[in-house]
Amino acid sequence: MSAFVDTNILIRHLTGDPPDQASRATRFLAEADELLLADLIVAEVVYVLESFYEVERSLVAELVRSILAFDPVRLVDGGALASRRRNVRGRTPRLR
Repeated sequence: MSAFVDTNILIRHLTGDPPDQASRATRFLAEADELLLADLIVAEVVYVLESFYEVERSLVAELVRSILAFDPVRLVDGGALASRRRNVRGRTPRLR
């Protein structure tokens, strides 16, 4: 089944905040067959990590690359992001 992934799901998974929502978000991502990700959602993830969580830009870039490398993720209107995805594979880093 395909589903659009929301900013909240990605933020909860990456930050572990709050723990109960983070565990549900991680479980959702782990069980997904195909996740549709719009470039606007990627921009929102960057904004939230930098503004609210005050994450350093280099770590934000690493976190976004980990999202793009996640096998079930399919970019919708990704443009430049799609070309970056081919170069990134590995485990998902987390803030906590």
